[in-house]
Amino acid sequence: MTDLIIQSDNALSTADHANASTIYLASLQSANAKRTMTNQLNTIARLLGYESHALVQWHLLKASHIAALKSTMLSTSSAATVNLRLSALRGVLKAA
Repeated sequence: MTDLIIQSDNALSTADHANASTIYLASLQSANAKRTMTNQLNTIARLLGYESHALVQWHLLKASHIAALKSTMLSTSSAATVNLRLSALRGVLKAA
């Protein structure tokens, strides 16, 4: 957090939430798991309109967003891939 530049009164809390994916990824033990989940989170981020998982404000997602996301993913990916992505999303939301 030493790189944090505080721009407003709530910049710290916004930065913490925005980095929930980074916190989750840091909690993973193996390099393979980190790489796999980074790819899955980046796919989710792109579906949400972001370039990277690190830019998503995960704490602002609502159940309706997740339902729409799940529906979109099920129409384009296998159930196993969707479950992997939802697992990554759960980890991030726990860290948020």
